[in-house]
Amino acid sequence: MAIEDLVVAARCTNALADQAELNFTVIDPYNSFYGYGNTRITTQFASEDPATRGLVLLVIHGAGSKAWRAATPKAKFVIINLPFKEIAV
Repeated sequence: MAIEDLVVAARCTNALADQAELNFTVIDPYNSFYGYGNTRITTQFASEDPATRGLVLLVIHGAGSKAWRAATPKAKFVIINLPFKEIAV
């Protein structure tokens, strides 16, 4: 049996604002690859294209029979600074 996860593209102004209260982790895989993994710094990096500024991916890893809808999912992430224009599965 596969457990469903959820990925949603969203726009935000401050990804770190509710991190502790809502129990999610902010990650920046793009800048981490280049050695700048501190999200307190990289959240301040602005996209060159105003249309893509503030775009993030919200990821909820499912747990149990309710998968990503569970009251306590396995993990939650906000992925910042990821250059994308379209997402498909």
